[in-house]
Amino acid sequence: MATSEVTEVEVGERLTAVVAATTTWQEFPALWGRLLAEVWQTVRGDDLIKPGRNVMVYLDDTPRVEIGAEAAARFEPIGDVVSSVLPAGRALMTTFSGSYAGLDEGHRAVSAAFEERGLEQLGPRFEIYSHQPGPEEVEIYYLVA
Repeated sequence: MATSEVTEVEVGERLTAVVAATTTWQEFPALWGRLLAEVWQTVRGDDLIKPGRNVMVYLDDTPRVEIGAEAAARFEPIGDVVSSVLPAGRALMTTFSGSYAGLDEGHRAVSAAFEERGLEQLGPRFEIYSHQPGPEEVEIYYLVA
């Protein structure tokens, strides 16, 4: 398992196709897979949406979440699947490679970087999951206030 260096980046809005939910941290591990499956069952093969990499957005610590995939265009809701955007702005980010079981390592690295650099977290944070063959890889972003 490895986490790359934490860097400061400017992230632009990226369209997504998601299912939004309010849950608890205890329920989330059993929920995210169902939400992601619902998105893919709904948008797979859609020529307008053209789903890309999987995304998980944590809007706050409740947590209110948006689970889904990148999208090529905005669209009208399809059942529970809605058009949304990844948060944009100044962010600290890192790339985590390895088993998803160790993903928390990447989140801890970004949190530590906020403290070390004297920065304040804005709130939203998100993950983008690679579809590349090979080791699992996740980009982790936290917005800076």
